[in-house]
Amino acid sequence: MNDKTARESDNLAAAAKQRDAEAVDEHFSDVPDEEPLQDQVRSAEEPSAEEQLAQLQTELEDAKKRTLLSQAELENFRKRTRRDMEQERQYALLPLLRDLLPAIDNLELALAVDSSESDASGVIEGVRMVAQQLNGVLKENHCETIEAQGLAFDPEVHEAVEQRETDEHEAGMVIEVRQTGYQLRDRVIRPARVVVARASGNRPIDAESAGDALENEV
Repeated sequence: MNDKTARESDNLAAAAKQRDAEAVDEHFSDVPDEEPLQDQVRSAEEPSAEEQLAQLQTELEDAKKRTLLSQAELENFRKRTRRDMEQERQYALLPLLRDLLPAIDNLELALAVDSSESDASGVIEGVRMVAQQLNGVLKENHCETIEAQGLAFDPEVHEAVEQRETDEHEAGMVIEVRQTGYQLRDRVIRPARVVVARASGNRPIDAESAGDALENEV
């Protein structure tokens, strides 16, 4: 084969390849472009807008139900707490009263004694024991007597009902307790009613202003 024939053959082969390539391009040019594989996977995993809206509505309804349930439980808790507190207030004295009952029983026994068949000293001793028992119950419940006899007058816990001239005691000292005072922990329930010493020659004053005058004297 001469050179001319070889060149013609090569040209024909190249032309054939070119036609084949153009035919392939023309075939695939009519096929629509497909989404990339990653976009296809994402589209398959993500719900549609309608599905997302329905899911949100379901979650909102569940949240409302949980809120209503929590509110109901809180209201029930408040009612139980108020009821328990009311019962505590109503029966707060129950332990104290239970402790007082034995003392009352002993007092009734002492009063039931026939005075014609027993001496008065025995009855007095029984009543004294009951009084000690009652004071013990009060002390156990943090209620104690207020000390006053022989102490300086204290208007915070004492109430002066009388001033008495004396040279045996310093002015402003408590020389007699007319009525015992009581305090619960650090709060005065009833002040001790007392008689207070006043130096001889001082002008008497009324009991209501005794506290102020005693403070000045002391």
